[in-house]
Amino acid sequence: MKIMEALLADYPHEVNEIYTAYIYRLIDRASNRKAYWSACQKIKGYKQALGAEAAGVLIEELKFMYPKRKALIDELGKIV
Repeated sequence: MKIMEALLADYPHEVNEIYTAYIYRLIDRASNRKAYWSACQKIKGYKQALGAEAAGVLIEELKFMYPKRKALIDELGKIV
């Protein structure tokens, strides 16, 4: 985690962009609950790194982008 902290200190915007692009790519390719769960684990790491507010915004964007993916919505709701 020390590398992440160093990167966040110097490049917070870039870390956010890379992390969100990675998560969007994972979810776009996902087609089952296991894949959604895996992507949500990455969101938990994102939340740890960038904070609850940033994660909340990301989760709301994903819910808006994929309203018909009920399993995804369910898994996103489980992120604490």
